[in-house]
Amino acid sequence: MAEAAFLALPYPEAGVVDEESLTEQSLALAAGLPERPLVLGGCCCAHVGAVEGLATRHERLAVVWLDAHGDLNTPETSPSGNQWGMPLRMLLDSGTVHPADTVLVGARNLDPPEKEFIAACGLRTGEESIASTLDGVSHLDRYAHDGGGHRPVALPEAGSLAGLDGSRQRDEAFFSFTSFTRPPALFRWTPGGVAAWSHRPGRNGLRQ
Repeated sequence: MAEAAFLALPYPEAGVVDEESLTEQSLALAAGLPERPLVLGGCCCAHVGAVEGLATRHERLAVVWLDAHGDLNTPETSPSGNQWGMPLRMLLDSGTVHPADTVLVGARNLDPPEKEFIAACGLRTGEESIASTLDGVSHLDRYAHDGGGHRPVALPEAGSLAGLDGSRQRDEAFFSFTSFTRPPALFRWTPGGVAAWSHRPGRNGLRQ
């Protein structure tokens, strides 16, 4: 099998990555990644470098991880200590991809720590989550009154936004936001950022 990996292929864009460590392998793969890569490897760790390379080319990257296992362990939680049970967690913990932009499909053998991580970070699972992840928005585009001065406004996570309302007189805006893990709720934007809008009446009778 190892010898077959070095057989000559009639494709000039094909290459073999042979490094001593996962770190060196990932760096080499990311550096030599073609525009539309197809990566074949002996374990899921072979895809770490590919995702890292793609993440440097795109402002936002969506990942659909197909595996019967979660690949969400860490050296501290892994029953075996093998790195091939950790690649998706590596990508998420490093910030290469965000849980809101990731879907785990096909997992049927999850360790208890992996289940806890999925619940804690809101990672989507199952085929039905793919569409909502790819169609979700993760920021608003803010412009000055004259159409210039574009600035992105970060949302709580990737999701759906509706009912955006604001005015020229007040430096704030309101909108409804929902996501796969968050029920519909009212949010308020100010120059300080986006925050959930509570329903507690203020002294002047307005909500605040």
